[in-house]
Amino acid sequence: MEATVVESLSKNAGSFNERYAHDPNFIQRYNVWTNTIDRFSGGVKSAYDMGCGGGVLSFYLASKHIQTTGFDGAEGMISLCNRQKNERNISNVDFRLAMLPFENHSALPKVELIVSSSVIEYIDEIDQTIQMFSELLKPNGKLIVSFPNKDSVYRKIEMNLFRLFRKPAYFRFVKNIWTKEEAETKFGKHSFRLSECTYFSDRSFISGVAGIVGGSKRAGNLTLMVFEKL
Repeated sequence: MEATVVESLSKNAGSFNERYAHDPNFIQRYNVWTNTIDRFSGGVKSAYDMGCGGGVLSFYLASKHIQTTGFDGAEGMISLCNRQKNERNISNVDFRLAMLPFENHSALPKVELIVSSSVIEYIDEIDQTIQMFSELLKPNGKLIVSFPNKDSVYRKIEMNLFRLFRKPAYFRFVKNIWTKEEAETKFGKHSFRLSECTYFSDRSFISGVAGIVGGSKRAGNLTLMVFEKL
């Protein structure tokens, strides 16, 4: 992941987390993610949150009595997470400063669940990162990831605007944007089998119209996929 992306996230750590309280798309994101975690975390004792940001999913996993470690490359995010951990006196979650993919992950124990929310789209070394996820999961472990939905009407507009006007500015950092089929093929090369696919983040006017015409596949700006480690 580029240092400029990490620096931006680090500076805006607090404001990013606050969006989960009032932004309709972030509220929907939380609901979709936690609902999916609930359905795929049965029997899970340990988990990694890759690109944990402000720790929203890490703390949710910990609340389900899952020993959780969150990793993020932004110092501001890790500081925010540790501050919340201390304020809430939570003992079964830890946070580590690290960029994806890790330089060496051989010493890390394997876990039953890995989550990664809206992170992998910014990573250059994507195959190395997916392979690392695979190697850190136990057999039949679950990987839950979300990323931009290439099939959504909103994303297609964004891509065309960026080609013409270099706007929105954040799009210059996006390295990976896939359809469901492209993602299934990409992860399949690293011993993952698709279990479930969900489209979400459809609260804009454009997405609403797209949903009426083309369903959730065209409306949802984000894709959430659950994979099983073979």
